[in-house]
Amino acid sequence: MNTLSIRRLLLVALLAATLPIVSFAQSTSAPPAEGWICAPCGHADDDRVYPEPGACPICGMALITTAERRAQAAAQPTVAILLFDGVQIIDYAAPWEIFGQARFRVVTVSPDGGPITTTMGMRVTPDHGFADAPEVDVLLVPGGHVDDVQASRKALEWIRRTADSADYVLSVCNGAFLLAEAGLLNGATATTFYGLLDEFERTYPQVRLVRDQRYTDNGRVLTSAGLSSGIDASLYLVSKIQGMDRARSLALHLEYDWDPAATFARGALADRHLPSLDIQLPGGAELRRMTSLGDENSWEVRWRVEPEVASRVIVEAFASALATQPRWRAVGGASSDRMSWRVATESDGEWAADLRVTQEGDQRSVSTSLERVSK
Repeated sequence: MNTLSIRRLLLVALLAATLPIVSFAQSTSAPPAEGWICAPCGHADDDRVYPEPGACPICGMALITTAERRAQAAAQPTVAILLFDGVQIIDYAAPWEIFGQARFRVVTVSPDGGPITTTMGMRVTPDHGFADAPEVDVLLVPGGHVDDVQASRKALEWIRRTADSADYVLSVCNGAFLLAEAGLLNGATATTFYGLLDEFERTYPQVRLVRDQRYTDNGRVLTSAGLSSGIDASLYLVSKIQGMDRARSLALHLEYDWDPAATFARGALADRHLPSLDIQLPGGAELRRMTSLGDENSWEVRWRVEPEVASRVIVEAFASALATQPRWRAVGGASSDRMSWRVATESDGEWAADLRVTQEGDQRSVSTSLERVSK
């Protein structure tokens, strides 16, 4: 029986022993001698004992009995969050909030235990280094600038060793590259940041990559897509450990509109088929994007052209750039202000693209639309 299972049994036993004193609002019996206390939630008055049930005056959460608090502490899962220079803030901070609200014990670990600097310059002092990190129930591996970690044998060995003894492992964003490099995703299903899906698939062909899910669950090892997907995956992991009702309650408390059945995945949207083109216009003219919108089956991008360039020149510039894309082929004849292409993908059918140049007053604009033709 693993550590987390033992803690769960202990929690059930202790809560069962305290059931006569755990009715919050309507009980006519006197509160326990020890009183009522916050769950806790990390504020300075976490250990303040109140004489009556109610809500914590600082965080607003319902007070629990001190016996419950001891039971929670005994059964409290421990989460280790890997931190490193260049870690993405939302990748670790958002799950930390979820796990903290779930009353998990959260610790942070960097290679040497020294301070790290995140993306955008946040300075964080971790709780531990690899050498003194505790055994944990959950390992969270965030993304960001992961190249140095990915190339570090010491870091990969710590990830492998910690994962071996943990009940669950969760990656966020391109933290999946670290799990894959450590060999934890071989034969498993995984996802990652939408802009890195192709690179991940090329680099780790032994992993079953998915593009249309916010997170994947392989039992012990979970992965999530980019950035805010870590919120959904963390709530889902809480539901695996504490139950769906607990996870939904957390989402409500956080004012997060969580839908466990949501199918939105950035990597599944149609613009993944639009190539990155180097459009060269004469006279220093540039395309300045105005909108980029769509869904899984269609997409449209609109630019304005500054300064003025003839429509024919714009069409020719796009045609020249697309000629470098081997899968794209022109269809029909090009005019001075319009041209069409088709592209056949290996796994997602055929798509039709249309380029139009329009004049609105003294402003010339360009739009590219992409539509699914067949699956």
